[in-house]
Amino acid sequence: MKIKIKSIILILILINIALSGYSYYEDLTMSEICLLDQGCSIVRHSEYSTLFGAKVSLLGGIAFIVYLLIFLSSEKSPKLKQSFVTLTILGTIFAPYFIYVQLFILKAICLSCIAIDTIMIIISALVLYRNVKR
Repeated sequence: MKIKIKSIILILILINIALSGYSYYEDLTMSEICLLDQGCSIVRHSEYSTLFGAKVSLLGGIAFIVYLLIFLSSEKSPKLKQSFVTLTILGTIFAPYFIYVQLFILKAICLSCIAIDTIMIIISALVLYRNVKR
């Protein structure tokens, strides 16, 4: 069975929405379900966990919901398609930055955060492949 790249991108965006929601829930409830020592706590309570006064997990969740809506509408509008590609580029910039902060500045790893960023990089590669292929 041939799986379309569009379907894979959709599934990955939905996973990132769920992971962002989970991360924000952890921020709200102060729960720490972390598989690697205290990494999640260090990352979630660091100065890098907020942007413009809002939790990065909340901003990420909102961004992925908007990203999903634009993705679903992008086939019908060239402007929305360009917006989707632009958002993908922004995500591609932020994801490695957040991974760098965890690994080299905080020296702590939050698995859900790393998963979100890794999935964003995979989405970027798929979007690039999909657009080059056309």
